[in-house]
Amino acid sequence: MGFHFGFYNVCSCRIQVSLKRKGGFIKYMPMKTLHPILIFLLFLFPSALFAAMQAEEIENRPFAMVAQVNESYCAVKAEIIKTKYLNIKEVSIVGNKVVVEGDAPEITWELLSRNLRSGTGKWVASGLTLKNTQSTSCLNFYVLYTDDNSAYLKSSDGEFYTFRYDSNIGGFRVNNNTKLPQAYLYDIAQGYQRSGLSEGKFGTICLPYNVETAEWSGATFYEIVGKRMQDGKVISLSLRKVSELVAGRPYIFKAENETLAAVYGNREATSALEHNGLVGSLEGTPVAEGMYLISDNTVKKCRTGCSIAANRAYINMENVPELPDGTINDVVELQMYGIPTEICMPTISVDAPSLYYNLGGHPIEECSKGIRIGRNGIKELVR
Repeated sequence: MGFHFGFYNVCSCRIQVSLKRKGGFIKYMPMKTLHPILIFLLFLFPSALFAAMQAEEIENRPFAMVAQVNESYCAVKAEIIKTKYLNIKEVSIVGNKVVVEGDAPEITWELLSRNLRSGTGKWVASGLTLKNTQSTSCLNFYVLYTDDNSAYLKSSDGEFYTFRYDSNIGGFRVNNNTKLPQAYLYDIAQGYQRSGLSEGKFGTICLPYNVETAEWSGATFYEIVGKRMQDGKVISLSLRKVSELVAGRPYIFKAENETLAAVYGNREATSALEHNGLVGSLEGTPVAEGMYLISDNTVKKCRTGCSIAANRAYINMENVPELPDGTINDVVELQMYGIPTEICMPTISVDAPSLYYNLGGHPIEECSKGIRIGRNGIKELVR
């Protein structure tokens, strides 16, 4: 079963069981003082006692059931597809928790008297159907653990009958095909997610709650240290890596994959902050002409009409500290766009559709030379 348990102060008959698992669902479970006879029974019938402990720990506790499918994580969703399969929802895993924004009843589950109920109020019944009420037709489930103490639900139908993902259908079913990815139990945590990122690209972020160390995935976060000058002009911004995020304070991040996810802490900001010239916004805001935004891994100056979406930031260059000449350890340099001309100052509107595209269909700056295609489909030649 993969349990790891240690005995402390046997004379006083206290037992502590440590359950370390990759899902993080049950990390640690202390037991109350036990009678010596119960300790004797523990050695005679360990599985029965552990089953009772598991049931007590998991009853009425929300969780998600998630299987790793290639590079993605798919949660069991309370929705029937193909008659006898449960649908999936792709989720982000951080610190062995499923990150959600707001309520997520469709992937939230509870075990009540051995029956499985979704956050939508549906009960899992025989034939893998969803019923509105709890009845004798509901399937019975038990909590078991792998050798590394990852928790999962087992149906009473048989030894290997668990929730498994079938790629041919694109859904979950309770079966005994051990070659299919198996769903494990994960805690659910409130947090933030942003998808559609490009690996290696910089962006900005400003969150309403703090994020503790290692409680994020998909990005490295930085704060602005200062600006470097040459001949009276800003040539780059110096960034330093941070180990945690302060509520309401804006940061610059570098994407490590397509999705950024973070688990919220318990400290909430009343408003967005400014830090070393980086100005955050929790709800999105217009950005005044002369401010700066990050685009294509460079810092670019705004003309009129700039804006940022919620949980982003812009740069007020006047408030960025000027750095002295010399080397500063452990910093990353984010270069300026170059020296904009008076004719064509780059105009950036973060998260807004590009006005122009090249012949390959990729968004380009308004002032880019060559052939461009407008959103109306008309081709133009810019000399």
